[in-house]
Amino acid sequence: MNPDTVSQWLGTVPQWLTFLGVMVGFRVTYLQLRHNQLVSVSDSTIAHNADFLKQPEALKAIQMLEGLKVPASGFEAYWATRGVHLSHANLVWRVWELAGRPGRGETMNSRFDGWERFAREIITKKLRASVQAVESGGTKPEDLAASDLWSALRSYEAFPTKFVDWLEGLDG
Repeated sequence: MNPDTVSQWLGTVPQWLTFLGVMVGFRVTYLQLRHNQLVSVSDSTIAHNADFLKQPEALKAIQMLEGLKVPASGFEAYWATRGVHLSHANLVWRVWELAGRPGRGETMNSRFDGWERFAREIITKKLRASVQAVESGGTKPEDLAASDLWSALRSYEAFPTKFVDWLEGLDG
């Protein structure tokens, strides 16, 4: 190999390192913007849901649009339960995104194991138990709300399908 060629090649190394650094910077910026957009959408969703929980007439419209089983005598309990579970699902969705979007049957990184336990025990197990209670004839507003939400997660709520698959795959 010609020493002049090697010298010329070595002279371009700083330029290539600069190029690589810029490309890595673009990638990091892209990922950060994507994450910020997700957080912004999640924040808007949480605020949107919270606003509706304060408006009884809007809740009646939601009930009609979504075909919910809201009992007349347990209206407040139904919506309080649904709001709490929906809020929990939104929080866990954010953590799931930060944990790298694990798939069905996959576990989160150990940094997030408390959140995974929370999702399993407070979302998945509780909602599934309410579905079973309603299927067995239960009429408690809390069970009706949780049962409606469990089916809504799959059919029309705005959570990623992969997130819902992951929730359904949690041991419960």
